[in-house]
Amino acid sequence: SDLLQDLAASARGWWLSLAPEQRTQACGVGALALAVLWFGSQIVPLLFALLVALYLNAHLPTTASFEPFFQEWYTQDYFPQVSQKMQREFQERARKQKNVFDSLASQFKGWIMGKTESLHAAALYQFVVKYTLPPEYGHYFFMRTATVNLGSRTRPAYITFWGLNESWMLAPYIRVDFENTSLLDELERQAANG
Repeated sequence: SDLLQDLAASARGWWLSLAPEQRTQACGVGALALAVLWFGSQIVPLLFALLVALYLNAHLPTTASFEPFFQEWYTQDYFPQVSQKMQREFQERARKQKNVFDSLASQFKGWIMGKTESLHAAALYQFVVKYTLPPEYGHYFFMRTATVNLGSRTRPAYITFWGLNESWMLAPYIRVDFENTSLLDELERQAANG
């Protein structure tokens, strides 16, 4: 009886000496131990999945880290492919135009686009970011999502990014519509109208 009281008193003292975070961790370890004892080895895959989800939750990227990621993605991945599409369009226009000067102008525009691709990407990003950011964020315990519209308001092109393990990536199920350059067309119209 005295031994049990001493044991209970020392356990209580140990518990009270723990920081709140350590108490939470101790409860988690105790719950895991009880679950394994109660359900046996069948629960191990579920516990592993739970531990992975908890790890990922503790390592979500911040919302502040999305904008630098998006800038790099836009200028390094997205815009070069849009630029290639636009260059092909200029070449196609040049072939179809009857007037020699219009044809040369289209070819020249395509050539300029190709030679100044990184400059165009950086400049256009500054305009595009005003329309696309901040994204619409979602939180799913083990991952964060950020959805942006790379199309215009009348012809949207929503793209979702996943935030996992302190980094961002394009969601694997997303197919980027490089044909939808409606936002760039809208920006061009606005610039022309002043």
